[in-house]
Amino acid sequence: MKLEGFFKKTGIILTVLILQATSVYAQGTTVINTDKQDEIDNIFVIDGDDTGGDIKLQFGSAINKYLIWDSVDSSFSFNANLSLEGNQIKDFRVENAASDPLCNNTYPGRMYHNTVDKKTYVCDGTDWIDITEIATSASKVITVGTVNSDYATIANAAGYLNTLSGGIMLLAAQTHQITNPVNLRNITLIGKDDSNTIIQISGAGQIDSFDTAFKNLKLDINAIDASMAIDVAAGSNALAFEWVDFDIQDSGDSLIDSTAGTAPTVVMKFIKCYESAGLGKILKTIAGGNLNPTSTIFVDSRSADKSLQMSDWSVSLVAGGNVNTTGIIKSVPSNSIIVSPDMNLQGAIDSLEFTGKGGLITILPGTHSITQPITINGDSIQLVGYGDSSIISASGFAGIADSTAAIQIGATNGTAPSNDVVLKDFKLEVSSEIHGIRVAGGNDNQIYNVTVQKKAGASGSGDAAARIGIQFLDGSASDLVRPVIKNVRVFGNGAGNYFTDGIHVTSDARINGVWGYGNRVQNALVEGNNVDYIRETGYVFVGADDSSLFNNRASRMGVGGTGAYGIFMGDVSNVNMNANVFSGSLSATAIGIGIDTFSLTGGSSTVDSIFNANIIDGEANGGVGFMYGFVVGDTTNTQVHRNSFENNSVLGSSNPAGTTYGFLVEGDADDNAFSNNNISGGTNPWDVGISLSAATQERNHLQENRFTNVTTVISDASTNSKNDVSNHRATADPTVNDDRNDGYYVGTVWINTVSKQSWILVDSAVGAADWNRIDESGSTSISGTDADNFILDQDGSGGNVTLQFGTDLNRLFGWNSAAGLISTFDNQLSFRTEQSANPPVACTAGVSGRQWMDTDTGLLYICDGTRTKWLSVSESVMFGEDTGTCNAGADPGSSANCNVDWGDALGPDTATDLGFYVPRNITITGYGFSEDDDACTSGSFDIEIWSTGSNANDDNYSLESTVAATLTGQAHNSNALNIDVAGDQYVLWGIDNNCNQNIDDWNLVVYYRARHN
Repeated sequence: MKLEGFFKKTGIILTVLILQATSVYAQGTTVINTDKQDEIDNIFVIDGDDTGGDIKLQFGSAINKYLIWDSVDSSFSFNANLSLEGNQIKDFRVENAASDPLCNNTYPGRMYHNTVDKKTYVCDGTDWIDITEIATSASKVITVGTVNSDYATIANAAGYLNTLSGGIMLLAAQTHQITNPVNLRNITLIGKDDSNTIIQISGAGQIDSFDTAFKNLKLDINAIDASMAIDVAAGSNALAFEWVDFDIQDSGDSLIDSTAGTAPTVVMKFIKCYESAGLGKILKTIAGGNLNPTSTIFVDSRSADKSLQMSDWSVSLVAGGNVNTTGIIKSVPSNSIIVSPDMNLQGAIDSLEFTGKGGLITILPGTHSITQPITINGDSIQLVGYGDSSIISASGFAGIADSTAAIQIGATNGTAPSNDVVLKDFKLEVSSEIHGIRVAGGNDNQIYNVTVQKKAGASGSGDAAARIGIQFLDGSASDLVRPVIKNVRVFGNGAGNYFTDGIHVTSDARINGVWGYGNRVQNALVEGNNVDYIRETGYVFVGADDSSLFNNRASRMGVGGTGAYGIFMGDVSNVNMNANVFSGSLSATAIGIGIDTFSLTGGSSTVDSIFNANIIDGEANGGVGFMYGFVVGDTTNTQVHRNSFENNSVLGSSNPAGTTYGFLVEGDADDNAFSNNNISGGTNPWDVGISLSAATQERNHLQENRFTNVTTVISDASTNSKNDVSNHRATADPTVNDDRNDGYYVGTVWINTVSKQSWILVDSAVGAADWNRIDESGSTSISGTDADNFILDQDGSGGNVTLQFGTDLNRLFGWNSAAGLISTFDNQLSFRTEQSANPPVACTAGVSGRQWMDTDTGLLYICDGTRTKWLSVSESVMFGEDTGTCNAGADPGSSANCNVDWGDALGPDTATDLGFYVPRNITITGYGFSEDDDACTSGSFDIEIWSTGSNANDDNYSLESTVAATLTGQAHNSNALNIDVAGDQYVLWGIDNNCNQNIDDWNLVVYYRARHN
């Protein structure tokens, strides 16, 4: 012990009672005995010559207890305790120092005065204790800092509080170093905030803790000798942290562990804490540390998004705390976990599944990186982020199969579906060759407002290589029921980075495990989604019933070449597909909307569905156009029946090597309706607007479709298709330029509202449209530069071909095949015969039988095709007889007995000039002659017509025509004569007797018909 200046201050150097004389044994050493006493003014002086140096007063050689003057420190030192036996020490000072002298178990009770904080301390064998506090109020709330504080260091303050069984340290806003172990028992350390108050633990520094709390500060752990910063004492105790930032810099180090022989059970609470930096963890693994596994951890809310690294410990997470663990997270409120980018997202999902109650996982903004699938195998779990700022980044996947997805809902093979899972408001970036999201079966699974981007890599083609942005499949033994995909985006990331297809909702086992398992999809809703920049197909919708697709988009499909669709749909029923847009095809062979265009498992059928108000625009978004707008059906094993295709716009044909179609209907497609569709070619014309390509297609209905820049508007090889009449109203008549490019197709009716006349289009050729006017009676007037024909039985199959008037009335007019003529089929026909002053045409064999009435005479003429003359329908006769003798060598002009007595009352028998007036030209068609006996036994006679050549009866008669020549015998006749006789003259008819005998008692009848020249 040193008492610097103690004896000097009192003026007493040393007074010793000398009982014996002194003796000098050696130089510089004085031995006092009782033999002699030297006394100078009652002062005993050692080293009286005042030469300096150390001066020692020793008591006994063997005892060797001494008092020594230390000339270096200018102080006295004892080598034994000093007892004043109850006397006072007056006017003295303890040791003064700016920093703590040595304090350990060798120096308990040592005192010093700190010249910095102006406090006096006593060593308790471990720490320096402020004796001023002990001596006065014994406060349990103290300040710690280098300026104006109760204690300069945490160690000093801890030494004091430990004597009081704990207390509170108020830490100044500075860095507080701990480089040696500090014992904190029942002590709370409170800083200013986690950025200004820092406890820095390094080297041999360590906090030996029992029931310790930290608030509003930062714990900076760096290069510690041990592997833990806080060594928890044995037994059950607690640690609490509130608004604390942890920086555990070195890998392998932990904030909390224990060296106790028996692992302590600790309750650890973290309130609004975070781990801002470092490679270390809050806790080592359960197996790797020395804490009782029954220890409990509470993490309450957060002050930043850097999570607390808890290894594999289970954690109770309160109000959205921030923790990364592979253990179970028990959330408070129940079933709600907030996940920051460095937390374990899969662990959070597993924790909700562990409770069996589902819950909500909130994905905070930032990038959440995963290298293996996120799996959701429980029910009623929601993953909800903050839009595209919450990113799940999938890359570096290993062991990839054709069913591997970044996010998998339900068992991959469809054997254990999940239900009521919701993915919402986050972005998924995929860099590995995997699917984006895969849902295998289940009920009521939903995806809202999620972005799925192929960040890197070009997905392949074919069953094994195809990768899909989002897949919804049926279960292996159950239907997929009520799935919802709404406001989702699936797209690539520029050249070379894309999925094979965008969105699949499928149940077909044709590609087992990729397209489904052969059950069904029920009541699906696909709405408001956007697919862009895809290798092949935007959407695939297969094996679904009672579902809807509304307001979806797909653009720039076919970036990888062939096999591209805007959407492929197959084997569906009662589906409403409305207001979808497919634009910008990058493949010249792409199909906008394909419906059962190839055979699915065991065939497929699409029935009773509506395709309404969809837009197919092949040239938008830099596209090259579509080869097909719609393809409906396939040539083999598909059935597409009773569907409605209405109000669709099919725009932008490509220019491939093959034929382009706005609508191509193939295979067995019956009873479908195509109406009010707009089909326009764009840069390139559609080769065919609508094609009904096969006779197996029956009763399809086409109505009010519009065509622009289409080469062939409608190609119809189907059976019993129906084209309803479309009509256009105008104030003028149509022209040849009102053609298919203006939207008019064959069958369109044009109504002139001014003239009240109607026209029907029979040929829609561009620039040469042929409109035929329909007259008021409902008949068709054929007009045009060439003869037009209205043809029944156009296929030439034969049989009766009729027009039927009324179903019940059943009056027919048409071709009687058996009779080989036009027939009313035993019904009456009322008509007016053609009338004019002259024959309408020359009578030839081609118009034989045609009738015509001469308006001058009222006679009805018919074309005699055999005689090629217009002859009266009625036939007249000239007849008479003669009983007189026509002498041999006589004729009608020389003998009255050689022409008939056609009227006895007209004159004497011998008169030869009583002729018969013929008012108009006639043609003799036949005659009949007979006599009472065969008077002409040698020679012959002729039958002749003689005439005056004028309408004067008194003119001379001359031979007009020979009816028959070189006759012999009693009777002669003919019904096939063609002998013309001029009209408007008088005629006689009789015999020219060239026989050698006389002829008497004979008669002659001449048949004739009026002839019009």
